[in-house]
Amino acid sequence: MSDLPSNIRDIIFINGLINIIDKATHFDKRTSSSSLLDPILVTDSIPVLDKDTLPIDRGISDHDDLNKCEILYVAKSANFTIKCPFKSENGTVVWSGPPNLNTYSDKETVSSKVKGIGIIGDSANGEYTLIIYGFDEPNEGLYQCSAVFDKKPIMYAFEVLLQTRQPTISMNISPSESIIEGTNVLIECKARNNPSPSLLKLNGPDGNILNFTGNPDKEQMLRFTLSDIKRKDIGYYTCTARNSKANRTVSVLLNILYSPTVTITGRNFSNIEPVRNLDCVALGNPNTYKYKQWEHSFYGQHIRFLSGLKNGTLVLPFINKREHRYEDSGSYRCFVGNDIPDGDFYQTADIFIQTKGV
Repeated sequence: MSDLPSNIRDIIFINGLINIIDKATHFDKRTSSSSLLDPILVTDSIPVLDKDTLPIDRGISDHDDLNKCEILYVAKSANFTIKCPFKSENGTVVWSGPPNLNTYSDKETVSSKVKGIGIIGDSANGEYTLIIYGFDEPNEGLYQCSAVFDKKPIMYAFEVLLQTRQPTISMNISPSESIIEGTNVLIECKARNNPSPSLLKLNGPDGNILNFTGNPDKEQMLRFTLSDIKRKDIGYYTCTARNSKANRTVSVLLNILYSPTVTITGRNFSNIEPVRNLDCVALGNPNTYKYKQWEHSFYGQHIRFLSGLKNGTLVLPFINKREHRYEDSGSYRCFVGNDIPDGDFYQTADIFIQTKGV
């Protein structure tokens, strides 16, 4: 209590709720003198606690709907009203608030030491509502209205806080979020809020790319250009903005499109094998492929075109006489595309196989 030499603050439990009394009350009718504590309450072996501790035991309260602490959230700069949940029998409601539950008002009379507040409501009916003008960080804290109920002092506490303001953050990838390999990409990350973002960073699939720190403004912008982008750059890019209240992130998937690389799986066959297959294997993005007919040639001499299956597999035509199966020997070329051109629309692969007699 050394920080408040002008006030005597006794901290007491009243039905499980701590009360902080700033000035003498007039409960002691036996001596007709002012007393800090109601003698009825003093007989209850009241423990004294540190003024910064505010436990509330609602389970043992005789006035369970009154002696409570309610948490309220207020938008920055708003004019905010707090209504006492009860009326006073004798027409007196005392408001107190931060810092340290200083007395704000007694009935409709506002203390000259407190700025930016007022009392509104039907005072003739015992209603005294506190209004705080332009609520800001210095107004955050504990508020309390006190009155008399059934000839006993009661109170209701409010913990009033600014709403947590997450930064507003947006992200843009141009020319689009799906681009063809080899082009340039611009990634923009923008954050705005009050309080201003103190950090804005951009992370890519392999970790941090770019940070912005320093003297924050209400709006920050990061711009990062990826030149001649490669398929290894595919993945999520994440912007993170931070201010004194909260963090916020937004992620965008950068989808890099590229034509397929093509290989053929196959081997040499013997003439006793009636079923002989070759597989055209494509790896590209997107992974939906179109296949043309296979071409069979022998040392540069075109022999025939063969239709394969939709999945890229070529089943060589059945030859009944095994001594004629050597005719399948030669080079085979498959043609496959995924609508992403790389010089040619279709990419190719070749394999040379032989069918040998046994």
